[in-house]
Amino acid sequence: MNCRTRAAARHASGILLAASLLTAAACSSSGGKLYPVTGKVLANGKPAAGAFVTFHPEGASGKDPVTSTGVTEDDGTFTLTTGSEKGAKEGKYVVTVMWTGPPKKQAEKTNTTTVGGIDAPDAFDGKYLSRDKSTLKAEVKPGDNKLEPFDLK
Repeated sequence: MNCRTRAAARHASGILLAASLLTAAACSSSGGKLYPVTGKVLANGKPAAGAFVTFHPEGASGKDPVTSTGVTEDDGTFTLTTGSEKGAKEGKYVVTVMWTGPPKKQAEKTNTTTVGGIDAPDAFDGKYLSRDKSTLKAEVKPGDNKLEPFDLK
């Protein structure tokens, strides 16, 4: 891992930690079997290292539905977890992605969003940040789930 990739991964890890702390109570896997889910996030065809991916159950009611999350590796791949357990429940999901983009100079960081109380630049100006706005969809089925890549533009 090069220095820029490590910096992006550390930044995303900090955001992931903050988001995890805020939603820890809601991220329980009780009440259903979890199935392995892997996928990939690309940005204009290139791996989006350090992206924070969240699967929100479609049609979930309540303020804090149980979500499954993952952070992309250098090659853009991710593995979902629900709470502390690997996998996600069977069902249809709206997928959100928060990615700071490739490392930039501080002066270039102008588009920011707040995640878990932390201001962070989002490479897609919030297009995929909210389950109400995101057009990304996925379905988890029984067995191993290897999803088609999400190529964000």
